[in-house]
Amino acid sequence: MKKIYFFVEGQTEAIFVEQFLLAYMGYHNLKLERHKYISQYMSEKVIMRENPNAKYEVRIYDVGGDSNVTSKIKEKAESLIKDNGYDYIVGLHDLYRVKIDGEKIKKEEKKKIIEAFKKLFKNKDSYDKIKYVLAIMETEAWFLMDYKMFCKIDGALIPSFIKNELGYDLINDNPESYGHPTNIIDKIYHLCGKKYGKHEDDSYKIAYNLDYTDLCCNNEYRNKVSSWNYFLDCIDLVFE
Repeated sequence: MKKIYFFVEGQTEAIFVEQFLLAYMGYHNLKLERHKYISQYMSEKVIMRENPNAKYEVRIYDVGGDSNVTSKIKEKAESLIKDNGYDYIVGLHDLYRVKIDGEKIKKEEKKKIIEAFKKLFKNKDSYDKIKYVLAIMETEAWFLMDYKMFCKIDGALIPSFIKNELGYDLINDNPESYGHPTNIIDKIYHLCGKKYGKHEDDSYKIAYNLDYTDLCCNNEYRNKVSSWNYFLDCIDLVFE
């Protein structure tokens, strides 16, 4: 059984990765656990899906903040790979820190973060088993790719209505160009009297309504959104 360990920065990312993998890889292929960081010596098991016939064992670890993703991978990677038999580690967190304007600056910031991450690992064998994904600017940018999802939340939230009210062209815009995608989702929700607060119910509602088949199989999304394309490439590699 192949073993993959995910480090993600928060609850929203943990729920998204959980639901994405169950849809993309199939319930019948996965044994899955999701854990949440509590303290240095304690984590909480949030969800567990046993499957004696699984092809893949997946653990998703919510580290409780983007600044902890890198440090937790550095702390645990070698023991996970050498002592616990994990085949791959995937880290996922947002590029969003402070306001970053311009595509050139985003690329420079992304390059800087990835190069700093590489320097943490002197053991090349360990580093080759680690995939590090930066969502630009936030994982919520990937949710905005599926503009049809909002109609499932509320029938009034069609793309033309959102564009007329807020100026966001979800069909044609690259969501990586948005500075704070979480705020955009919240603004869209406000159009129908709802709020998006990154609570567990909010995250599950979006994760359940995303069209994973379209997002994964439609090359339009891969070609438009570079961080999504890289994430899918990483998933295809670690689960091959």
